Amino acid sequence: MIGRQVDTAFGGRIDLLTIGAGGALSIVEMKRHKTPRDIVAQVLDYASWVSWLDTPTVFAIADRYWQRKGTHFAAAFTKRFGTEPPELIPRLEALRDQWFDAPDDASRQALCADIQQVALDEVAFVPVGAHLVPTALRRNLVDRVPGFLIFWGLRTG
Repeated sequence: MIGRQVDTAFGGRIDLLTIGAGGALSIVEMKRHKTPRDIVAQVLDYASWVSWLDTPTVFAIADRYWQRKGTHFAAAFTKRFGTEPPELIPRLEALRDQWFDAPDDASRQALCADIQQVALDEVAFVPVGAHLVPTALRRNLVDRVPGFLIFWGLRTG
């Protein structure tokens, strides 16, 4: 874990931000009473922001988190993984640097596609937990399909 309630540049707040032994970042969002579409959109926003973070920025976020626990990120990482923290997803950082140096819009657009692919491959999104939509139904409804509530094929009995 490298952050809890991490503020993003666009006003969002990531519930939990973690890092793996290889430097890949993971976003963990815990939600109640939101539709899956809202959750996915929010996490994609967060993943977009995370994909632009460079190694020093991530280490600064991690140090703020670990200093509250009385240690530093590098020490916590080494204790957990037995090695020093790696550079973050070097391919993503290289692509970002190339984007800034790109000579035209077509080159930047191609690099954006590469950046998105690397972000989707490297920034993990694993939906965990339960999704519950509070519902009240009439007792005389029949032919209801169990699971997510849909009003398709319902009739009164």
